[in-house]
Amino acid sequence: MGEIDGDLLLFHIDSSVLACDGAIRDLHLPEGASIALIVRGPKLLAARGHTILREDDQVYVFSQHEERALVTLIFGQPKEV
Repeated sequence: MGEIDGDLLLFHIDSSVLACDGAIRDLHLPEGASIALIVRGPKLLAARGHTILREDDQVYVFSQHEERALVTLIFGQPKEV
């Protein structure tokens, strides 16, 4: 597999971020970004438009390099993966 133009970022959702308590479809993610996986407690959740992101969720987001700044405005600072 060759090098990809993007990053897989991990975000911890806390009450201070824009994404907290919002449905994925209402987040208006940039074209070059998508939520790959949500971890809520011991459960793995598929990212669907109607899914509400909750405080303490761990969210994995794929983002093209040029979209990273906008993604961090929505989710906060990424954690080390």
